[in-house]
Amino acid sequence: MTIKYSFNIAWSDEDEEYVATCPAFPGLSAYGATEEEALAEAKVALGLFIESCQDRNIPLPEPQVVENYSGQTRLRLPKHLHRQAAQAAESQGMSLNQVLILALQKFLTGEHTGQRYLDEIKSLLRVQNERNQVAIASSAWTRSAIREKTVRIETETERIYLPPIESKKGN
Repeated sequence: MTIKYSFNIAWSDEDEEYVATCPAFPGLSAYGATEEEALAEAKVALGLFIESCQDRNIPLPEPQVVENYSGQTRLRLPKHLHRQAAQAAESQGMSLNQVLILALQKFLTGEHTGQRYLDEIKSLLRVQNERNQVAIASSAWTRSAIREKTVRIETETERIYLPPIESKKGN
């Protein structure tokens, strides 16, 4: 008997063995010390299960087959999005098809999500860097400069004015 059903094989930490399952038959699984053993056991179990179903006139699920894709699809876009994509393609010297493939690829690989987080981190680092520069700049004031003018320090929550330092006799 030729078995036309696919199997998944994964390691089970709990059982410390490989487990083979058949998606078309939930609950059917077999174990083995190696992937090959697990698959061989699963094929035996599936064969017995199929024979039992056939003996009882129980219909079997259709085997999952590999889909063939032509690489072509029809995509309907809102007019404004179509215009933006076409303009982006032209400005980059690319075809509209290339722009759409690139956008879809970024979406499917999660690249857009990572980029969003990266942009947010960069923004936070820029803000922190600006705060650090303010702190460095204010600490760079010399004692004589502080004596001469009022120093204003601003943070997100407050504004502080420090009056000039009065010089003491002997300084």
